[in-house]
Amino acid sequence: MLELKPQVLRYWENEFDQIKPGRGPNSKQRRYQQCDIETLQEIKSLLREKGLTVAGARNYLSAQGHSSAWNGDFLRAGRAQMEKLATEMRDRKD
Repeated sequence: MLELKPQVLRYWENEFDQIKPGRGPNSKQRRYQQCDIETLQEIKSLLREKGLTVAGARNYLSAQGHSSAWNGDFLRAGRAQMEKLATEMRDRKD
């Protein structure tokens, strides 16, 4: 899909905190989500088309707001807010 060798993907996973593919239960295969693929496309563009170094691409992504925290922390915070709202709504019905 991205026309990258597996070793390039593994290297980028180690170099960029923004890429954290999941794994299926009892599986060693990586599962990339759409946001991972979009980030990989952006990294590829930064490195190969714009000529940035890995450190430069890492800094660029961080400055643009791409972070590994977005994937987990953002979703957990949203879920906590939704659970709080659901509890408030249940309490109002009673």
